[in-house]
Amino acid sequence: MKILILLCLGYGLAAADLDALVAYGLERHPALAAARERIDATRLGRDAATVLPDPEFSIAPLGAMAQTAAGEVTLMMGLRQRFPTWGSRRAQGALVDAAVMGARAEERAAAVNAARDIRRAWWVLYEAEAAVQVLEQQRQAVADLARVVEARIAANAAGSADLLRLQVESGRLAAESDRLAAEVSAAQARLRASLVLDADQALPKVDADPLAPIDADLLALARQFHPGFARNDAARADALAGLDAARSRARPGFSVFANYNIVDDTGLAPSATGEDQWWVGVGMSVPLWQGSYGAGTSAAEGRSRAAVSDRAALDAWLRGEVAAARALWIGAGDQYRRYNDEIVPRARQALAASRSAYGAGTGSFTDLMVAWQQVLGLDMQTLRLRRQTGVARSEVLAVVGLVLNKELEGALQ
Repeated sequence: MKILILLCLGYGLAAADLDALVAYGLERHPALAAARERIDATRLGRDAATVLPDPEFSIAPLGAMAQTAAGEVTLMMGLRQRFPTWGSRRAQGALVDAAVMGARAEERAAAVNAARDIRRAWWVLYEAEAAVQVLEQQRQAVADLARVVEARIAANAAGSADLLRLQVESGRLAAESDRLAAEVSAAQARLRASLVLDADQALPKVDADPLAPIDADLLALARQFHPGFARNDAARADALAGLDAARSRARPGFSVFANYNIVDDTGLAPSATGEDQWWVGVGMSVPLWQGSYGAGTSAAEGRSRAAVSDRAALDAWLRGEVAAARALWIGAGDQYRRYNDEIVPRARQALAASRSAYGAGTGSFTDLMVAWQQVLGLDMQTLRLRRQTGVARSEVLAVVGLVLNKELEGALQ
């Protein structure tokens, strides 16, 4: 798929589907690159959070040292290694893991937003380019009608006013084509920006079906894929880790130390031997002030309860958003089908009948122009409805939290 996209972007020849275009854009999107860097940087913090504290070395070379029977102490040295309270390093590691979960949720959110932007930009470009093609077809239709009018004028069956009116319509179509050409250029620029492409890089010819079915439990998919739930999972994990960390601070910590004193044999006592002193010991921190530990525990428990409430609120909000997005997509699709399958074909039949009647001298030029303008307007409305249906389908994917259609297909298997 990546090779296909590269061929599309390099030469503008091959066709790709919209999913492949989205995948290519996400692969090079700077927001996702930044999100991935944040994940890696956060993950690396786990080692720093879980290692033992550095040992402490102390030395006292100056001062009024002790006079002992063995002599005078001239230098005191010590080495201490502290061991955090039981479970504290595990809790610190869990806090980092929760932060990594949060960073991954943000990466997912960035991917969903970028995918939605790419799809929107492509559908806008599709409508503008298709509208240009419709206008070109209608300009050709006007030219064909002009030949029919000229033939009737030559036969004294029509007046020059009919031809002048066609010329006015041709000029109006030319002006509209110029306006749409500017819209195409603007839409191309926006799509290139969404794909992080240079201004001179060709865009591939992409096809997409706005009516591609989504036969799935969308709310269940949202609970699985929506980044809001991943953020909530990270918040709950952070609260639980914070609770564990607060409880661990209420437990005693330990330290192991070793001291060494250098003794000079020139002490005051006649029996000074200069025998150095050394000893080892164990220390313990006493969690005496429980107020701070209790406050930390209460705060962590509060964050945990808040995360549970936030999840319920998110679930309720998504229930409405998913239903609304699906309803808008289905409604737009029904409208598009009605125009594309029923209204436009009938309007074309009416135009063909009006043209035949005008050519045979049994129909008026006004009826012919009304039928032609109706077809033009309906063609444009059909394009708008197709674009709206495609955008609405993209919104369904974004609300659910899906980036690519293959995620939907995988969920259905």
